[in-house]
Amino acid sequence: MPHLEVRGAIDLSAVHRRFRIHSYREDSLVLKAQGCYLSQDSRTLLFDCLVAEQFLRQGFFVLCAAKDDAIMVRLLPRTSPEKTDGVKRSVAWIAAWLQTFDPSAKIGTSNLESRVAGPFPADAFPGTDGTARG
Repeated sequence: MPHLEVRGAIDLSAVHRRFRIHSYREDSLVLKAQGCYLSQDSRTLLFDCLVAEQFLRQGFFVLCAAKDDAIMVRLLPRTSPEKTDGVKRSVAWIAAWLQTFDPSAKIGTSNLESRVAGPFPADAFPGTDGTARG
């Protein structure tokens, strides 16, 4: 299951408040975050995502769960999209977007290849001031 850990002090309720439907395009790949849902205890965030790559279009959820001083970003286990580069890139996209909420946030453990988790341009992130990092 593709996952990334984002280490840092990230307030998931602030992420939820600033969420806006957003799509991002890279070559023939289109990533879209079409919804964001916050749990009652504000420790879990669920993103409703869509990825279109060539002729394949998939909808799935990305789960962000707070644990100690980190957020684990992974596919929701109940969704089972084909684990294409586009789906993996969506997980990396959400993790990179979370990083924009804490200037000192770093990527921790991950099972994604560096080419999939690579940098994103500033316009890839919804509701931010463009201070994105890769």
